[in-house]
Amino acid sequence: MNQFKKDILRVALWLTPQRYFGAMLILIAAFTPQLAMAAWYDPLVTAMKDAKTGFIIILGGISILSILYSGACLLIARVLGTMDTNIFDYGKQALIIGIVGGAVTLATWSYSWWGGSISI
Repeated sequence: MNQFKKDILRVALWLTPQRYFGAMLILIAAFTPQLAMAAWYDPLVTAMKDAKTGFIIILGGISILSILYSGACLLIARVLGTMDTNIFDYGKQALIIGIVGGAVTLATWSYSWWGGSISI
């Protein structure tokens, strides 16, 4: 507890009025409409859209690979005669991927239905 009090005191001494008002002015300038619609913002939006597309591709590939892995484990278990992996494990994996994908799709649809716009 004593160290926590020292940390609070250190932050209180570090946060001077000049630093506080400087940070506040930077935030105000960053969120003004003239700067928010500036041309420097467009490359960031393009990069975020590309990152979103890459993220979807990577996660889709991982989900397909997990289904393939579960199916390969099922086939190997059937060939060897062991019952380590059964059809329910494969179905559970496919159901989890379907539920997660469906939840994301439903959330996106409901957000746009209630007036939101998905820009990225």
